[in-house]
Amino acid sequence: MIRLERRVERGATLAVPRASLPALETDEYYAFQLIGLTVEEEGGRLLGQVRDVLDYPANDVLELDTGVVWERLAHLDPGELEFLEVTYPAGSASGEAGRFSQHNGLDCCYVLSGRLTLHLGFETYELGVGDTAVFDATRPHKLENVGTEECRALWFIVHRERGAGGH
Repeated sequence: MIRLERRVERGATLAVPRASLPALETDEYYAFQLIGLTVEEEGGRLLGQVRDVLDYPANDVLELDTGVVWERLAHLDPGELEFLEVTYPAGSASGEAGRFSQHNGLDCCYVLSGRLTLHLGFETYELGVGDTAVFDATRPHKLENVGTEECRALWFIVHRERGAGGH
């Protein structure tokens, strides 16, 4: 609870000097410290920079400068499994233009709304509402919303060590 020395109007902006903020533990950050940071995959491929941190009731949501919004839906060990809802605005892509992604693990996608183009190696797949895609994430891949409407998709990313068994 914060107690103020004087009465302020409802909706007024309150500011706290950074020097007055409590110290954080190792690997903890204030949301404002994430703005402008580069977001990379484990292999080093740039996904974008954090444009904003949106305060949702269950989780904070990262909005990247590519326009793609990543929301973690469960607080699981990110080294094992990630459960995300990703929003792709019209004309957006999953990373730098023309660049493919590769990382360890298994990527599983379910399209909730809109359309999503999956480039997987030399193959291209058009995904619509209710479509799924499951693929070995070590294969070069990128995602694009080339349509005129926003696309929302659920992602399950199962991380595996290199050389782990197939799926």
